[in-house]
Amino acid sequence: MNDLSPFEGDSLKIEDAIEEYFKSLRVEGGVSNQTIENYREDLKLFLLLSKEKKRILDLTIGDILDFMAYQEERGLAPSTISRRLSTLRGFYNFLPTIDERFKEDPNRIEPPVGFKKLPIVLASEDIEALFEAPDLNKDGGIRDRAMLEIMYASGLRVSELCSLKFKNVDFTTGLLTIYGKGNKQRSV
Repeated sequence: MNDLSPFEGDSLKIEDAIEEYFKSLRVEGGVSNQTIENYREDLKLFLLLSKEKKRILDLTIGDILDFMAYQEERGLAPSTISRRLSTLRGFYNFLPTIDERFKEDPNRIEPPVGFKKLPIVLASEDIEALFEAPDLNKDGGIRDRAMLEIMYASGLRVSELCSLKFKNVDFTTGLLTIYGKGNKQRSV
């Protein structure tokens, strides 16, 4: 088997199309490196199952359906399969931007239905014990208690609390400006 250049033959090589997709996500979508790595792993698994496919015009919706069925057979959670389907949808939706002959529509594929887990909620006694845990007579005790109360009252993630800056606290209004996942800003 000879190694074709990216644009030889009928269409672009799938691996090259994936790299173009990642460039687009970084530049236009502002997607984080971690998200790109997650997508890379999803697409690598997809290509392992579709190894006879070399060019983007070889890809079909059936490949996605086969991939989902394989994951279901392996017992993967519906949430994992849905996330991987989302990766493939994004990739398939990108392909017409680099080759207008690609006409597959991944949006008609429904994600698997799964049960949503309810969050685990602490009993009020457990919350009180948590607030009482820091020793207010030791260095850092008041800080630790304040951190726990802020997280509880505002719903901050630990990472959001750790990256909170003094300038993002408005003591007059009692608002915090938070930069969460994807560097999205919100006020709480």
